[in-house]
Amino acid sequence: MRRFSPIPPLFIPAIFIAFALPISFSAQGVSSSSDEPLCISTLRTTHGLIMATPSAERTAPLLAVGEQLRTCIDELGAFSPALGELGFMGAVTSDDRKLRVWTWNAPQDDRTCLYAGLIAHQDLEPAGLLDLAVASSSLAPETQATYGAENWPGALYYDILPVKEKSGAYLLLGWDAGDGAVTRKLVEPLTVGDQGRARFGAPLFDGFQQRFMLEFNDQVQVTLRHEPRKKRQPERIVFDHLAPRADHLEGVAAFYGPDLSFDAWVRHGKGWTFKRDVTVTQNIPDGRRFIDPRQAP
Repeated sequence: MRRFSPIPPLFIPAIFIAFALPISFSAQGVSSSSDEPLCISTLRTTHGLIMATPSAERTAPLLAVGEQLRTCIDELGAFSPALGELGFMGAVTSDDRKLRVWTWNAPQDDRTCLYAGLIAHQDLEPAGLLDLAVASSSLAPETQATYGAENWPGALYYDILPVKEKSGAYLLLGWDAGDGAVTRKLVEPLTVGDQGRARFGAPLFDGFQQRFMLEFNDQVQVTLRHEPRKKRQPERIVFDHLAPRADHLEGVAAFYGPDLSFDAWVRHGKGWTFKRDVTVTQNIPDGRRFIDPRQAP
């Protein structure tokens, strides 16, 4: 049995590094352009108030972000390019431009996070918008359960996969702060029905799981990424294979980490089929020498 190695994964896109620690998207270090719409500047300032507020009182500024985001949508439109490229909060847009999901978080002193979000979709009423209620990372979502906007499993979403007609569900890739001992990454199906309701979860994975979740040691970095279909490769979601640090720790997520092998969910019809130990091409920037940690020096 492979065991978790302290060596980090071989490829970690920059966005995963940004999400690796239980911190909020911060307005610090994100400069505003001189031609930025005033409503977005105000949204940036409102978001910055989250971290300027004591941990126990961050629900109010968390909700204020949603109110200001709605003001921006009223002025610019839900699918404005400016609202899809916010550097201080999550924003993902489907390829068909029918769905956009914003998420943002408020870190807590106990290393959990509060989350809130907003969905824009043409089938939602009124005004095509739906608020996601404040959620906490203190409890992991159930892999066999479905949720609505009022009790969604909070996360920061960083990617969205194209919808397929047979399933009707979009797939969101998300990061969840966990509880200080563990961090999570998720593949979360999202369906927006003709009644204007959102459902999180759909039986698209082997074993009829409603979602796929990785739960691992809070100090490690884990990859979960979408790879579109290529000439000799089907569409897939690639992720680090997780293993315990020692055999007697099997089943305790806080002691799990990547073991330098990769698994994948491969799109098959209306669902996804699990495939173990897949080959992954490493993305090495030009001019950077690659050192394989599995090889002796």
